[in-house]
Amino acid sequence: MLLGDDRVDPNSDQLQTFCKALESSEIVQLYLANPRFHYGDMVEEVLDWVYRSPREVVIMILHDFRVGSRLYVQQLALACKHGLLDDAQRLMAYANADSALLDWAIYEAAKHGHADVVDYLLQHPNANPSCQENAALVIATRGESPSVVKVLLSDSRVNPSDRNNAVLQIAMTREHWEIIGLLLRDPRLVFEESNANLKSEIFMLAAKNGREEILELLND
Repeated sequence: MLLGDDRVDPNSDQLQTFCKALESSEIVQLYLANPRFHYGDMVEEVLDWVYRSPREVVIMILHDFRVGSRLYVQQLALACKHGLLDDAQRLMAYANADSALLDWAIYEAAKHGHADVVDYLLQHPNANPSCQENAALVIATRGESPSVVKVLLSDSRVNPSDRNNAVLQIAMTREHWEIIGLLLRDPRLVFEESNANLKSEIFMLAAKNGREEILELLND
C-alpha cells in the first residue's frame, strides 16, 4: 500500500529496504510492479543479495527487464544454482567461449543437484568438467546427487579415479550406495596401488549392510 503512494520513494536508502525484502516474493512483486522503481547503479549488489533468496524471487529478478544482461556472470550463477535451464541457455549466449565461467556454472549446477543444467553445459566445446581436480564430481558426490554424478561420468574428460579415488572414498564415507555403484560400474575406475585397502574396505562395508549389488560389482 505504501509503494502505491507517490510520496514514497521505492528507491530510497540505496535499495537497502528492497534487498532486505528479497526473502518475500509478494513484496518483491510489489516493487517490480512499481513504474518508479529502478536499480540505478545497484544491480550488482542486488544480484549478490538475491543469491540467497528463494527460487521464485530469483526468477522474478532474472526476468526483470531493468536488470539487463551486463552482469550475466552473476545471473548465470543464479540460474545454475536454482536449476533454471531456460535462463541458463539464454545467458550462455553472452558467455561466449569463457571457459572459466563455464567451469563455475557447471560447479554451481552440480552442487545444487541440477543434472539437466549440468548436461546442457557439458555440450559446450569449452566446458571442462574435470577442472579443479574433479570439483564438480566431488561436490555432486558430497551433495549425494546420483543423477549429477551419472551425467558427469558420461563425459570422457572426467576421471573417476582421480586423486587416489577421492570420489569413491567420499561416497563410501557417506555410504551412498547408488553413487558407489555408478563409480564401480565405470570401466575407467582403477583402484590405485597407493590406496590398495579401499576395495576391501568397501567390500566389508557392503557386506555389513547387505548390499549384494555392490558385492557383485566388486567380485566382477
